[in-house]
Amino acid sequence: MKRLFSDRLLIALAIVLVIPFTFYWSTSDYYGYGGTLFGLDAVSRASEYFTSDLITTFSVSSYLSLFFALFIRRSKGLQASLIALSFLFHLLMISQYSLFLATNETPFLEILRNVFLNIPDRFPFQALLTIALIPWLMLLVRHFDYLRQSVKTFFSGLTSTNRVMGIFTLVLWVVASLFLLALGVSQYLDLARGFDRGFQFSLLLAAVALLFKAVLFIFILAIVAVAFVVTVPKWKSEIAELNETLKDFRLTHYVTRLISGYLYWIYFTLIVAVMAVVTPMQTLISYESQRVDSGLQPATFLVLVVGPLIGAFVGYLIILALRLVFELLIALVHIAQNTRSRNQLT
Repeated sequence: MKRLFSDRLLIALAIVLVIPFTFYWSTSDYYGYGGTLFGLDAVSRASEYFTSDLITTFSVSSYLSLFFALFIRRSKGLQASLIALSFLFHLLMISQYSLFLATNETPFLEILRNVFLNIPDRFPFQALLTIALIPWLMLLVRHFDYLRQSVKTFFSGLTSTNRVMGIFTLVLWVVASLFLLALGVSQYLDLARGFDRGFQFSLLLAAVALLFKAVLFIFILAIVAVAFVVTVPKWKSEIAELNETLKDFRLTHYVTRLISGYLYWIYFTLIVAVMAVVTPMQTLISYESQRVDSGLQPATFLVLVVGPLIGAFVGYLIILALRLVFELLIALVHIAQNTRSRNQLT
């Protein structure tokens, strides 16, 4: 119990340190666009922000991986995979940021400052990310055994009844890895054409960043492949049952609870992910709006407290409504099934 609490505390600390850098840039892009604090417009803006550039995409992906890892209790292997993914996405963000600066021929020391400390004359968001590496690394060390166990399960699956799926996944991973390396070489050659002949330190940094980026993608694919091979066999019987029901055109067999369970899980995950992005983004936009209009008043800092509470409350209500709809649908099908059975008996 103490281990679970300390793990969650470390994950929560990392999330708090990651949020400012991840979402504060949205205030400059979407400040003053109007609309309510939370709504469909906010969801659309959050989607636009997530896909605005690779640095933002990797940063938000890292944050979401940490966010979902915070709420996992039973599956330590899945939690360890999410923590590892969040760290790899963070390193991807760093490599992409460094690549952007190197291609603009930024001096090496300036790159280090921009990536790990702050942009000149701006709040040190990057310094918070650097501090976040401490709980991140502690979490990776504490969950290393779970990651190793997942890898063992993956390779043992290559010699078991799931060996076909395991070998197929391994081959796909090798092909994808070779493609990523070739893509990195192609990007380097395209980049080199824009530099003068001879040794260029900025070009060397860009090459290192591209290689690092390709290796990180390969590791991410490896984690996803291991998680897929380890997890899918647990759902094999349910997936087979679902496939059989697709052939039942007369609906003589009900699997409503099974289908509803999968749909509910998908919708629940999407809602939580959207609210996890919209809430800090809209909170910081509201904070910046209040700061520009009224200055640093007590009410300005109150926005940073009220915003997450509103987001959590709205998300909770949406999930409750979703749960109610699914339970009503299941109840209606069960009533129909019982009525049909009763009619057959009479």
